[in-house]
Amino acid sequence: EQTFNDLRSKIAAKFSDVYLRFDNGELVIGSNNADVIVGTTTDSSNFAAITGMHSDENKNSRSSRALYCVNNDSKVMTSGLFVRGNVSAGTFKVGNATITIDNNTTLDDIISQINYNDDSNATAFWDSIDGKFVIKSKATGASMINIEAGTSNFTDIMGMTFVEDGTKRMNISAQTLGQNARFSINGTNFTSVSNTVTSDISRIEGVTINLKDISKDETVTLTIEKDKETVATAISDIVDAYNELIENIDKEVSRGGNLSGESTLKLIRNQIRSLMTGSLSNTGTYKNLSSIGIGLSAASSGNIRTDNIHQLIFDKDKFVNAFSDDLTSVKKLLVGTEDSKGILTQVEDVLEQALGGVSGYFASAEKSYAKKISKLDDKIDRANKAVDRYKARLEAKFKSMDMIISKFQNQYSSFLG
Repeated sequence: EQTFNDLRSKIAAKFSDVYLRFDNGELVIGSNNADVIVGTTTDSSNFAAITGMHSDENKNSRSSRALYCVNNDSKVMTSGLFVRGNVSAGTFKVGNATITIDNNTTLDDIISQINYNDDSNATAFWDSIDGKFVIKSKATGASMINIEAGTSNFTDIMGMTFVEDGTKRMNISAQTLGQNARFSINGTNFTSVSNTVTSDISRIEGVTINLKDISKDETVTLTIEKDKETVATAISDIVDAYNELIENIDKEVSRGGNLSGESTLKLIRNQIRSLMTGSLSNTGTYKNLSSIGIGLSAASSGNIRTDNIHQLIFDKDKFVNAFSDDLTSVKKLLVGTEDSKGILTQVEDVLEQALGGVSGYFASAEKSYAKKISKLDDKIDRANKAVDRYKARLEAKFKSMDMIISKFQNQYSSFLG
């Protein structure tokens, strides 16, 4: 429970010429008349060790670092908490985020407001060693953080802003900026704020370079080649998706299927199937998918099934060879050019037209089914009402008949009497 003031009083009671004070946060115990040493090997308290007391150039005993009573749970508006003065309630800005301070706001609260707000574009923490509130930019490179003093003086107390000629200004010297990446490619020097260097900086089209380490005065060889494996995997996925699509459509439009009468869906299936098994004339070396390894399963003595005659198979080796042999022709066949669309581009057009939000096949079919359901609901409603009316008529006739039978029975009884 003791404070430094209590310690100062105890020292003054023992030594009239020894003082205790703070110099920029560092604890100094000294004397104008003698050298001062704090701590012995027989100490029962770890005070000297925990503060790092040592002799300075003036033969005083000084702590090895600044000592502060601030921690993350400290309420920032507590009186006497900071050397530069007391923090006032209000707001300030970090990036585009507005940070709010009131009587109950702790350092942790301010840190959370900064760290969990994307508009701040920064992270913050309390440096308990140096007794500083640190804000770091999330942007890489030599990026300055926008810090604006608001209705609270928090940024002034933390040394992040100051007043000059009656105007609040950001203290640039209080910010430690990162460094931009500097590198050269074939003798040409480049600078990037990020370690991820894209083609708009390096001018190497289609290539992103990730700088992993410092290689000063060291040549790094970067080999760039076409990624055949990734392209082959993508084509394999397309073949699998096509086979699944055709299988599902065939199942639904077959006799007895849920969509057996949907001629438009059959037409879409036939269009896609025709494109995937057809040929193009202006693509150079390769004119159909079969020539690059995407073809129908060939019949053989060991394969006499008829339920998979429209399924495609993918020959990866054949595709990779074609890709390496004439990439331009493969690209024209699959994707096409500005003047002529490739097979996959044409398939995409068919699918997009079918899946169109307003006029596409599925949207139109859904509207049609909705109308039919609505008409059936109306018909059922009318039928139910007719049944109710018929039931009411029968009940009325039954009541009348019941009354007549009752009269007959009464008359019969009277007759017998």
